[in-house]
Amino acid sequence: MLHFLEQGRDINTGYILLGCYALVYPTLAILNAVYGHEVDRLQTKLRGHLIHTIYKKTLKLSSSKVEGNASLTLMSSDIERILLSVKYLHEMWASLLVVGVALALLYRELHMT
Repeated sequence: MLHFLEQGRDINTGYILLGCYALVYPTLAILNAVYGHEVDRLQTKLRGHLIHTIYKKTLKLSSSKVEGNASLTLMSSDIERILLSVKYLHEMWASLLVVGVALALLYRELHMT
């Protein structure tokens, strides 16, 4: 910022930078909201599929193999752990993408060609 002010550029350039900041942060907020919505949507679909699969498998078991409601009791906590790991999995690959873009920008900025 100080380097920009010391160069004595046209005031319109500053307004352009200000306008860019005004566009970037609302866009970032919107994209984060969309990302959160899509991850929640995926988790809801996965939860429904896992509950259906476990319940269907439990109904096929013979009554001699079932010890009370142990499988249904633990089903909820196990599914929540799986869904939490799915969220972290998506954040992990997205973080790798961000690191790759940041390294490419740094490489370009340092003129290492």
